[in-house]
Amino acid sequence: MPNDPTPAGFPDPTSIATLRAWYAGMKSRAAVEQYRPATLGDGRSARDVLGHIRRQFAEFARSRHRDDLVALFQCDASARTRHIKAVVHALEVMRSAPVPCRGSAIQSMSGHRPVLSRRYAGTTSSR
Repeated sequence: MPNDPTPAGFPDPTSIATLRAWYAGMKSRAAVEQYRPATLGDGRSARDVLGHIRRQFAEFARSRHRDDLVALFQCDASARTRHIKAVVHALEVMRSAPVPCRGSAIQSMSGHRPVLSRRYAGTTSSR
């Protein structure tokens, strides 16, 4: 989506391309050499680079309270090609996922929106 600003903390386009290529079945080294060659060297392996990218996406999903998407970025490497469609969809969902509001932690724990009683909300009952 060309006009959409990239949300703060969302990994860069080369990370997205590397990850998508790897999930599509490209070998780790080939994906990193093609899309992020500058990250190799100084003893850093392609698997290390991919692991870092996967952790970035998992952390971004957590920051948006999307634990359902975190598992996609933590799957076993041998099973990754089975998840390509879900990963592509998750990347688009995460790009537009809103930043959670302050009360969302309470909401996610209880399954309900936090509601202040009238006394604490500054209103009183007419009774």
